[in-house]
Amino acid sequence: MKLQENVARRISMLRFVLIGMVVFLHISDPPSVATLDFSNGFDVLRVFTQDQLGRICVPALTLISGYLLFHMNLDLAPFKLYLKKARTLLIPFFVFNICYFLVVAGVEYGTGYVPFQPIGSLSDMQIMNMLFAYNAAPTHNPLHFLRDLMVLMVFAPLLGV
Repeated sequence: MKLQENVARRISMLRFVLIGMVVFLHISDPPSVATLDFSNGFDVLRVFTQDQLGRICVPALTLISGYLLFHMNLDLAPFKLYLKKARTLLIPFFVFNICYFLVVAGVEYGTGYVPFQPIGSLSDMQIMNMLFAYNAAPTHNPLHFLRDLMVLMVFAPLLGV
């Protein structure tokens, strides 16, 4: 079933804005609202957009993905769904998480600077967990939502029933 032209256009525009907000959210950590100096209008605007509006963007993108998944009846064809989502979720998750891990390991090995936790002292299972995020957040934290989308995708055929 094909989306109506105006709905597809609105979704495309909304996805562009939401992805831009997610990128803006990860540029820097805004100060807490409790410690905010309300006399500085720029800081108030930045905290409001980054910390308040920015936090709703990932759930909104997840809702759009769910809408498109059920609209295209992919929940009724689980094999097609899993094949498609392996290409669009699983591969990017592994590629970007492994690349990020290698860059962090290279920085640690080359300079001695440890940005998070020393990779050299981790066990093999802890390294696997950092790479594949099977029971904790991935090394590259913004990719955490891809893991959540993968779990939702696995359960989509059951939710569709």
